[in-house]
Amino acid sequence: MTNRFIKVVMLSLVFSFAIFVPVSAAAGETEGTNNYPVPLYSVHDFFGMQSATQFSITPDGERLLFLAPVRGVLNIFARDLSTGEETQLTEATQHSITNYFLKGDTLLYIQDVHGDEIFHIFRVNEDGTSTNLTPFPDVRAFPMSLLENTNADEEILITMNREDPELLNVYRLNIFTEEITRELDDAIEILRMDNDGVIRVIMIMDGVDIHIMHRYTSDDEFTLVSTNHIDEFAGVIAFDANNQYAYALSNVGRDTDALVRINPATGEELEVLFVHEDFDISGATFTRPGHLAQVTYVTYRGQRHFFCDEFEAFFNAISDIIPGDYSIGITSVSSDWNLAVVSKASDVSRGGIYLVNLKYGTVTLLADRTRGINPEHMAEMHPIEYTARDGLTISGYLTIPVGVEAENLPTVVLVHGGPWVRDVWGWNSEVQFLANRGYAVFQPNFRGSTGFGRAFLQAGYGEWGLAMQDDITDGVLWLIAEGIADPENIAIFGASYGGYAALAGAAFTPELYAAAISLVGVSNIFTLLESIPPWWESERERLYVRVGHPIYDEERLTATSPVFHADAITAPLFVAHGANDPRVTLSESEQIVEALEARGVDVEFFVAWDEGHGFAHFSNIQRFYNTLEAFLAEHLGGRRRDSIAMRWVY
Repeated sequence: MTNRFIKVVMLSLVFSFAIFVPVSAAAGETEGTNNYPVPLYSVHDFFGMQSATQFSITPDGERLLFLAPVRGVLNIFARDLSTGEETQLTEATQHSITNYFLKGDTLLYIQDVHGDEIFHIFRVNEDGTSTNLTPFPDVRAFPMSLLENTNADEEILITMNREDPELLNVYRLNIFTEEITRELDDAIEILRMDNDGVIRVIMIMDGVDIHIMHRYTSDDEFTLVSTNHIDEFAGVIAFDANNQYAYALSNVGRDTDALVRINPATGEELEVLFVHEDFDISGATFTRPGHLAQVTYVTYRGQRHFFCDEFEAFFNAISDIIPGDYSIGITSVSSDWNLAVVSKASDVSRGGIYLVNLKYGTVTLLADRTRGINPEHMAEMHPIEYTARDGLTISGYLTIPVGVEAENLPTVVLVHGGPWVRDVWGWNSEVQFLANRGYAVFQPNFRGSTGFGRAFLQAGYGEWGLAMQDDITDGVLWLIAEGIADPENIAIFGASYGGYAALAGAAFTPELYAAAISLVGVSNIFTLLESIPPWWESERERLYVRVGHPIYDEERLTATSPVFHADAITAPLFVAHGANDPRVTLSESEQIVEALEARGVDVEFFVAWDEGHGFAHFSNIQRFYNTLEAFLAEHLGGRRRDSIAMRWVY
């Protein structure tokens, strides 16, 4: 969508028949509830679809655009700020709109089918209909640049794997004539344009190497600047106001990503603008092309370093209008800087979305995201550190239920996915849901998590089920030694890689866990590597380095794939998956369930046939967390609502 701010963030990359049977809460399941000083909030309170989200303001400041559900499906709406009148702009009925963009006055959006991640780009027409601009079967299309600040009033750049399912090529798409032309000869993963809209830098992935190439004009050929390992390179994020030098995030010769100024034609580093010794920069903000405003990074919570006095004053003015211990996010501003869409949240409050008018010093609530949850009833997220068995310091978060002592508590180990991401301080619906049910929640940022520098990331290479899992185990043992966790009542839960860690914990340290929950988790590393979607093919060599090679590391991958060690699993298991998941296919869950059922072990198995890598439909979300609540209450003794719960029977 069109914004005054240009924000760049470097991110890392992972048939049976079911009926629902209502199961009444068994006697004693809510026993002890009154010992807690806070009420039990519903699954809907924590996970229900928001009434409106993804607000943006048009550059002229006259309208707000946002997504809102219509019969459970997200559509695009517009609100006239002078009259308050709202208009539904799209008519999606089956699949939610994922995101939208404004090219001039024309609205574009992307959408997939049932979570398969094969996105298409649509144009919203004046008569309210929508046109699929990339109507190619099994072809994944995604906007790459809206070509703002250029003369291309009708064109955008997109990526598609139309010519080769394994390669994403760059195309120029005319959003009115629907003409598509190939923009570059090479299939690339990253490109950067200067402030005149000329593609100046391209980055081509070649296994674990990245080739960085540069040119000055659109008529020039690209020349090779450097070839670097994917873990150590300078990635251009923007050009300066004169299009002479470039800003880049670089860890060349250092451990953490720094913001530097470079010569894009030679790659020479000219100046270090900001670096933190312990944490990577996560993003940079520009107030207008070439004008740097700030960088952000995460310690135990988000931090900012300002470069622009005007922007710092702008941010501080907004913070003064919305006071409190919140994380503030500015998602959209008008061209005159008078109006801004601002979000606020904390660890104990989902907060809200506001329209701030700096000219008049007013704040208008656009969306209350709290769903009536009292922040005083929510549990604070505390940063922690502990030492792994090899001496490495591991950080994370510990959340203790409200009103209880941090002693001998039933505990849920919540392992993040990725695994090349990290947990951060802030609102987390799962954390608060679990704490509200009476569980301490432990979130370890094990080795291999991002944001802590290159050495910490690489310490996780080849360590799935080994040192990465040991970091989780050592954190649990630390909680037990500190007297916080009840050693007889600990569960491990996660999604994607976190689901793998849950299965690995149940298989490799069965004495530690009383229950395990895997959501879209990996059980067999071999089949994970075999089934990656074609548009991830360029990631294959990196996966071989970071995870393992199916031939050269066969012994290790066999030893660390939970499916081959199902006979060691003794804890009750709850497995859930989306049938259309293109990243971690349904087979991963089916394999572990079949292996356990072959031993006569009953597994709670939940398949959502209209979902992908995670659940988007609230009906599935509600059933999953209702089942999770009952499962944990049965095996860890936590609280559950005294109502009819939906259980899955196969």
